[in-house]
Amino acid sequence: MISSIIIQASAELKIYFRDKVQVFFGFFFPVFILILFASIFSGTKVEGIPYIDYIMPGMFAVTIMTTSFFTVGATIASYKENLIMKKLRATPMKLSNFLLAVVFSRVFLLVLQTSIMWMVAALFFEADFRGNVIVFAYTFILSSILFLTLGFTIASLVKTFNAAIAVANFLYLGLVFVSAAFFPITRFPLTVQHIIRAFPLIHIVEPLRKIWLDGTWMPFSALNLIIIFIWLVAGFAISVLKFKWE
Repeated sequence: MISSIIIQASAELKIYFRDKVQVFFGFFFPVFILILFASIFSGTKVEGIPYIDYIMPGMFAVTIMTTSFFTVGATIASYKENLIMKKLRATPMKLSNFLLAVVFSRVFLLVLQTSIMWMVAALFFEADFRGNVIVFAYTFILSSILFLTLGFTIASLVKTFNAAIAVANFLYLGLVFVSAAFFPITRFPLTVQHIIRAFPLIHIVEPLRKIWLDGTWMPFSALNLIIIFIWLVAGFAISVLKFKWE
C-alpha cells in the first residue's frame, strides 16, 4: 500500500513539473504578486501592521486554495476526460491509494511554494514571523486538507478539464478579493461582510494571520471551526457520493 502511494505521488510530481504553465502559476506567479504588492505598498501599514506582514498569511491561504482547485480539481478532471482514470481502475491501484498519493504530492508542492514565498518575504521585505512553527504547521495542514477536499469536490462534479478550469477560476476570483487576504473586509458594507464569512477562505486567512502576528497557540475562533467543519464535511460527502473513475 505505502509503496504504491509513494510511486503514484512521485508520478504526480513528475507530471506537475513537466507542465511549464503549472510551474509558472504555481511558483513564479505567486512570488511575482508578492513582490508587486510588497513593493507598491512598501512603508504602508494596515490596521497598524506593516503591509508585508499583513499579506503574508493571505498569500499562503490563497496559494493553498489555488493549488488545490487547479492541480487537484482540474488535473483529475483532465485524467477522467483523457481516460487515464479509467486505465488506473484496471490496475491493482485502489482509489483510496490514488487519492492519498494526490494529497501527499500536493501537500509537498504547497510546502515548497510557501517556503519560497516566505524566504523572499524575509530576505527582501523584512517580513517578521512572530508565531510558533508547530502551530503554523498544524494550521497549514488543516487548511490544506480543507481545500484539497474542495478540489476533489470540483473534480467529482465536472466531467471535463475546461469545465473544471472554469469552476476553479470562478471560485478563485469570487473568493480571493473578498477574503481579507490583501485588505480588511471592514472596507465592505456590513451585509457583504456577513456573506463573506459564509465562505471558507477568510476562516483560513484569519487563523494564519493570528499566528503570524501574535504567536497565538489557538488561532481558530469558534466561527472559524464551524465554517471549516461545514465546508469540509460537505466537500467530503459530495466527493464520496459523486466521484467516478470516468
